[in-house]
Amino acid sequence: MVGKMLDNWGAQVHFAANGREAVDVFDARTGNIDIVLMDCEMPEMDGYAASRHIREIEHSRPGSATPIIALTAHAMPEFRKQAADAGMTDYVTKPVRKSVLLDAIRNARSQSDKSRPTVH
Repeated sequence: MVGKMLDNWGAQVHFAANGREAVDVFDARTGNIDIVLMDCEMPEMDGYAASRHIREIEHSRPGSATPIIALTAHAMPEFRKQAADAGMTDYVTKPVRKSVLLDAIRNARSQSDKSRPTVH
């Protein structure tokens, strides 16, 4: 569903089946990904751990931090804190509403000052 929304908005999208793959895709494309949409509950490596690994990759390379937007069914404050502690910059709860996701992406784009989004 989120992928279809992003396609409709004209975003270039790279998908990952699990957290480990998300880290690998990010590592291979560092500097070419404007925003990461990270599912918090993925197999093999959850989104929290994957986000921490992405932040470690970024610390070893020049440039600014890529916005990471958490996608989760957990709406409780402790999960929002867990996402922030993992390096995620925003938080969108499922089921994802188009307007909320679009606002989060716009906010992330304005903070990163990029011209064309590539959403992972």
